Amino acid sequence: MSEESWQKQYHHYRIQDQSKALSMLNDVYSSLPPSAERIYTAARIHGFVTRRGDIYSHQTNNYSTDLYENIEHLILKSMDLEDEGQYEKSLHYIKTAKNKSKSLNNLDLNSFIQLKQCRANLALGNHYMAEFYCQSALKHLEKKPDHYIDIKWGYRLLALSYQGVTNYQSALIASEKALSLTKPYEINDTAYNNISTLLLSMGKINSAKEYAIKALDIRTERKIPQKIAQSHLILARIYLQSSNYAQAKVSATLAIEHLQNSHNAKSLSQAYLTFGCVLNAQGYYDDGIEYLLLALKQLDLNSNSDLNIEIYQALSQVYLKNENVNKALNYITIAVEKSEKSQNQQALSSSYLIQSQIHEFIGNFELALSSRKQYEGIIDKIHSIDNQEAYTTLQLRKSLIEQKEEQLNNLKTMHQKQLEINIEKKYRLLFQIIIVLLSITIYFILRSRKRLNTLAHKDVLTNANNRHSIFEIINETLTNFHDQTALVMLDIDNFKQLNDLHGHPNGDLGLKHLYSILEKAMPPPHQIGRIGGEEFLILLSNETKNACFEMIESARSTLEKSSFTTLDGKNLSITASFSWVYLEREMKDVEQIYFILDEGLYQAKQNGKNCIVDALVDEIT
Repeated sequence: MSEESWQKQYHHYRIQDQSKALSMLNDVYSSLPPSAERIYTAARIHGFVTRRGDIYSHQTNNYSTDLYENIEHLILKSMDLEDEGQYEKSLHYIKTAKNKSKSLNNLDLNSFIQLKQCRANLALGNHYMAEFYCQSALKHLEKKPDHYIDIKWGYRLLALSYQGVTNYQSALIASEKALSLTKPYEINDTAYNNISTLLLSMGKINSAKEYAIKALDIRTERKIPQKIAQSHLILARIYLQSSNYAQAKVSATLAIEHLQNSHNAKSLSQAYLTFGCVLNAQGYYDDGIEYLLLALKQLDLNSNSDLNIEIYQALSQVYLKNENVNKALNYITIAVEKSEKSQNQQALSSSYLIQSQIHEFIGNFELALSSRKQYEGIIDKIHSIDNQEAYTTLQLRKSLIEQKEEQLNNLKTMHQKQLEINIEKKYRLLFQIIIVLLSITIYFILRSRKRLNTLAHKDVLTNANNRHSIFEIINETLTNFHDQTALVMLDIDNFKQLNDLHGHPNGDLGLKHLYSILEKAMPPPHQIGRIGGEEFLILLSNETKNACFEMIESARSTLEKSSFTTLDGKNLSITASFSWVYLEREMKDVEQIYFILDEGLYQAKQNGKNCIVDALVDEIT
């Protein structure tokens, strides 16, 4: 049977006889040796089974000596975790599979894993990273027509990535591209469903309803509970936005009924969320809260996904309607924090808007105005990529380009050497090849060791000692204690405000600026370490107490008087608070000293910040 004939038969059975469709997939899987195509087929079988409410009991394990089988186990395990709503763990398994696949140098496998990375980042709300991985995969897949990896899948994921950052026009183009690649015998329900969701986000209610009904008709015929539920959920949201609460409730109820035997936590959570929102809109607040909490229970609470944020926003709004402002504020605060972590500007702006409404309700107009300004500021730059996630993606793109250029240069160098070797006599040829290979091997070994050593001991952003390294140095110093030793703890004042007002990339520039000043004021052999966020820990050795204080004061005053230039050309100044102890007697308990320094730093903040507190001498209140 030709590939085209196989596809036609398979898609026919997907509607008419699902057991035969599954049997066709299993036959393909059984016929393949361990390979990228077999991994892809295994993932298709997993999705086929779990979307129909069953559990796929794959027989893979993590102990296989075959690398392809090992990667297959990791991919299927990530899909199990994704169905359970454990997206962070799922992404961890995908990253592990990615690392293991590097030695195989298989472009098909790399593209498939990149699509998995795209999907996982979408579930976590990391839309720019999702877009990056989709684009990278599509770049390879577009070169090979009729690839066994479905390129339409890549365009659908790309559309969802664009949609997450409100780039609706690009999302629509990607969705239409996916639709245009569909063969006449293929099923378009997923494409219709995605376009319906996109049109709903754009406020085109009637068009969204038209596509949702098209998807539902196909899915009803296919009898796949999870997919039917997804279409009912979109219809419920369409009816809810149209204030047709009765019909919205019917659609949401049907979605829940189709998901009762499902193991997909995300889909069930979406159903409970939608039903809860319908109940709240009808004024049944207690019942609505119950379903919203059920929706939250299905998910990993540590996740910053769009769905988590949407549930917390809905809970905040219903508690505000109940005039329970404490819970309303608590839930919207969580929504704000998760929106900031996921860099979802749309979710962050709506969270600030709800927060402003709560403060206004209780008469706290100053805080209401502050939240409103935050909301308006985010709306003004909603289409900007000036945020940490976009910054990280651009850095990743730059890094990959540099790696490719380096590989190209290495290949040119090796080719030139080979040409030179060919001119040499027969017996010298073998000798020179051995020398070249040994040189390259030693070079990469030494470079790898140096890089690993740096990564293990240095903070990537500032080049200061990392937390583990600085504490290791301090422990060693205190074990062989001698006098004239001091420990200093400091952190940047109002650092969160700096990040909120100017963005995380500019916050990173502030950290680098601080470290450069500390390095000049306290040069080696003194040791500087970044122990987390904006907090630093410094070990001063072989200095008098007065000399130590002068170095600390020099760093503080220099920082206060200096400034750094932001990415958009502004000059910003920062200050820091310092806490220090001079060890005039033997103290080996690092945790005790750390506690004393922390208390001193708290006192410095209480004293008005931008000051120095001797944690052993000054009064700590």
